[in-house]
Amino acid sequence: MDYGVSDYWRKAVLIYGAALVHVIFPVSAEAQGQTGRPVINLDYIYHKDRLGIDPVTRYLPSGTSWSPSGHQLIYRQETSGSGKLLVWMHPGTREASRAWSPGRIQDCLESLEKDGAEGCEPDFDMDSFIPESPDMTPDAKDSEREDGHQDAADAEDDSESGADRQSGFSARWDGFENHVIIGSQGKTLHLDPASGRMWKPDTASTDPEFNGSNLSSSPDGRFEAMTRDGDIHVFDRRDRREIRLTHDGGRNGILNGVFPWVYWEELMWRSTYQAYEWSPDASRIAFFQFDETGTDTYPITDFSSPVPATSMESYPKAGNRNPTIRAGIVSLSSRHTTWVELPDLHEYLIHIKWAPDGRSFYLQGLNRMQNHLCLYRVDAETGRGSLVLEESSDTWVNTFNMPLVLETPQRSDQIVWLSERTGYNHLYLISENGRRQKALTSGDWEVLRRGFGGRQVSYHPLRDRVYFSAREQGPLERHYYSLSLQDGTMKRLTTEPGNHSINWSNDGEFGIDSWTSETVPRVLEVIDADGNRVHLLGRVTMDDFRPYEIRVPELVGVQDEDGNVFHGSILKPADFDPVKKYPVVAYVYGEPAGQVVSRSFVSDWDMVLSNHGFVVFRFDARGTPGRGRPWLDPVYQDQMTIPMQDWRLAAGYLRSLDYVDGSRLGVWGWSGGGTMTLNLMLRTPGLFQAGAAVAAVTDKALYDTIYTERYLRRPQDNPEGYKKSSPLHAAENLQGDLLIAHGISDDNVHVQNAYNLLTALNRANKPYELFLYPQKGHGIGGSASREHLYSRILAFFIEHLQPGEPR
Repeated sequence: MDYGVSDYWRKAVLIYGAALVHVIFPVSAEAQGQTGRPVINLDYIYHKDRLGIDPVTRYLPSGTSWSPSGHQLIYRQETSGSGKLLVWMHPGTREASRAWSPGRIQDCLESLEKDGAEGCEPDFDMDSFIPESPDMTPDAKDSEREDGHQDAADAEDDSESGADRQSGFSARWDGFENHVIIGSQGKTLHLDPASGRMWKPDTASTDPEFNGSNLSSSPDGRFEAMTRDGDIHVFDRRDRREIRLTHDGGRNGILNGVFPWVYWEELMWRSTYQAYEWSPDASRIAFFQFDETGTDTYPITDFSSPVPATSMESYPKAGNRNPTIRAGIVSLSSRHTTWVELPDLHEYLIHIKWAPDGRSFYLQGLNRMQNHLCLYRVDAETGRGSLVLEESSDTWVNTFNMPLVLETPQRSDQIVWLSERTGYNHLYLISENGRRQKALTSGDWEVLRRGFGGRQVSYHPLRDRVYFSAREQGPLERHYYSLSLQDGTMKRLTTEPGNHSINWSNDGEFGIDSWTSETVPRVLEVIDADGNRVHLLGRVTMDDFRPYEIRVPELVGVQDEDGNVFHGSILKPADFDPVKKYPVVAYVYGEPAGQVVSRSFVSDWDMVLSNHGFVVFRFDARGTPGRGRPWLDPVYQDQMTIPMQDWRLAAGYLRSLDYVDGSRLGVWGWSGGGTMTLNLMLRTPGLFQAGAAVAAVTDKALYDTIYTERYLRRPQDNPEGYKKSSPLHAAENLQGDLLIAHGISDDNVHVQNAYNLLTALNRANKPYELFLYPQKGHGIGGSASREHLYSRILAFFIEHLQPGEPR
């Protein structure tokens, strides 16, 4: 299947690059910009309705979800005339795919209520639904990020639940049966999409509205576990009763089965607060218990009411007390908890994973310095843990996925493990409780770990193959692979250049590949386990942006004196003239949590900046992921010196370009990128003339224990490293223009960071621009706040870098 992706690489600036591509379309007079063609601006991002423009994501399938067993797929599909449809398909079979409109769902519900009619025929079969007609052609643009931190100005889309309300119903798979639970106007019905049969649930067997969080059904479907007020509760569906399994939660800082914020953010990568797991036979639950007594708290204040409301967030600051933790196994029959006994004490415990037989489970222990990790196998009856393997480092050990337990009889004692022991993250087959360890992958490239943008490693028992994502094609691309455990052969499943993300069906036979590249905004397609494309769900091409002009950034490499090649990208202005001199706005993140340069489609915000006359530059210095420990470790105990050295190289490269005015360089970033922006403005004064820092950590001692100490150790162990890495301590060096923005209710990077920096700038009598956002968190969410923030950043760079002025 050809999607028009061509290999346009050529040798270019310094080391390598990509040719600049222009896509120009005719345009009506009223839509023309200064260049005679319409361009992406903030109105395009935030006011498409006012401009009469459909979002390019409108017809892209959303809410894709695989059935609990097998590989049936449902998703929501917007149309211009029939509302937002519920679509069902069964890849790899001859069963016709079907689609139900909101009107048809409502008719079926009324017939069911009135006449007891259980049939609900679809509006469309796939043959009439998929053709690329004006009202059915899918469009897409997704701004999926690798780092999970804020990037650019992508407008916040309506949530799926909001879209469901607009389309009249919600739809989700039942947790155990291959039928869909549909909610409409406060009523619930069940649909078998394969047959079209619809029925009302048995009221007597309907679950109550659970008053709890972190819900998890037992493997046999009989029980529903939840957490409430720091304790674990279980609802027995068969006997219609609730069972309380723990009794000390909520008192004296005790949390049972719930991760504290710092674990959720830094060790679970914002994926879940659930800190418990069912045993395979549903007879036990293994869980973590936390004691937050003595842990730092921080006030989050809502100023929207006459009397402000303040909530206290448990948030351990670097160097201070962490929540204490222990693991337990609670029996559903006896309600007795057996506490886990490990050979050593650990500051952190993470990742419970049961063995298939339910007689034991794995968990990991990590020391406070995070340079020594142990994997244990715990006997579920006695609670005693035995050591399986250890990982250690002179710097820090990254925590990865829970081990992949191979659930087949011939491999019952084997797990697949991720390790950076060679300097690059690779897969290892571990057997006989750690006595035998075999490398499955190797080389100067990375298997992707769990985290922001990372994906779990999976196993297909019938094929005896492991599936994983990796940067084997280089740090700018993400691809998926399968590897045979029989002979070790590895097969690349995704062939189109770019960044791929696959959501596999629960039986592993099919997956949804969502991918993007510099020239492909988004493609959604179903592939099989061998990587063959079997169905196109939706795509966006650059034509779908017409009549707006879209340009493709150049990928560039910059080499230092030691031979290190740094990745960067350059987006030139819409009316680029090589004889003119242009100002530059650079985007930085610069932390181990994420990179900003990749073979992905250009962001709307980058286009806004370039359309206002700026050259937009992205650059990944050392200390960013995707290139192994040789690229990460140089920032250990000092997150400023090496990155600043690398950015001096980047600024020198920019000044060497004939079309760049080296006296008009700006930089901006969010979160860790805000910190890097401040360090560039205050630690390398004069290197950049203007900087905009959003939600920045200004003093590393003000951030949480787990993330900060991983790279800098504790403040009391490394005071000089903290001082060097914190822009707060260099406020007197400011020479250029500075914009600071922060959400007052930020529970991640507290506004305390901004306030302390303002105090230091005031003492040094340094000017700055400040924008605070009440009731807004780390992402400064909401279209109005986002538009205000980005309009202020844009106006700031226009004022201080004067892109309209020829130089």
